[in-house]
Amino acid sequence: MERDAGLVVLVDVIFVARTLVQRDRAATALVLAFRFRHVRYNRLESTRTARDAYRFPSVIQIRRHALVRYSPEAMFDLVDDVEAYPTRFPWCADAEIVAREGDEVRIARLDLRFAGLTQSFTTRNTAERPHRLHMHLVEGPLKSLEGEFTFAPLGGEGCKIALALDFEYSGVLAGAALRLGFQGVAGRLVDDFVRAARKTYG
Repeated sequence: MERDAGLVVLVDVIFVARTLVQRDRAATALVLAFRFRHVRYNRLESTRTARDAYRFPSVIQIRRHALVRYSPEAMFDLVDDVEAYPTRFPWCADAEIVAREGDEVRIARLDLRFAGLTQSFTTRNTAERPHRLHMHLVEGPLKSLEGEFTFAPLGGEGCKIALALDFEYSGVLAGAALRLGFQGVAGRLVDDFVRAARKTYG
């Protein structure tokens, strides 16, 4: 009878042990399945985020440059002459210097014409003649805008004019036509100034 009791106890222990092992295996399988699904979900979300960021980038960056046979001073003065833009560029309907802060800082307003509409932009332009001209958005249908023209001399003649422009759209300028219109103007600024230099300086 004692041997039978010991056998019963041993069988019970083995049964309990097997039950615990099976539970551990089930729990492990459940954890692994959750981790797999979690990783797969994270990868899908990362892919979607990257794809959406590519389709709708928050900040647009434009980088342009050109080599010209005109001096940095000549090209700087051309870019800095904001009030002459309406006579030089078809995309500028009107331009005005609304305020001055010393000799180096000007607050300028431009009325840009694109996509069948006219949009007004006011920027704070800080000049360091003839090396650079920095632009910062004060008011307009953009969330932000920072840009800078630089003028680097090339030997005894000519210079390299370069534009670095970063801007972010706001809800006001959300239409596809307006986006393409503004980016089109921004993307051809350097080329337009090169053509204007040829007409002005010969």
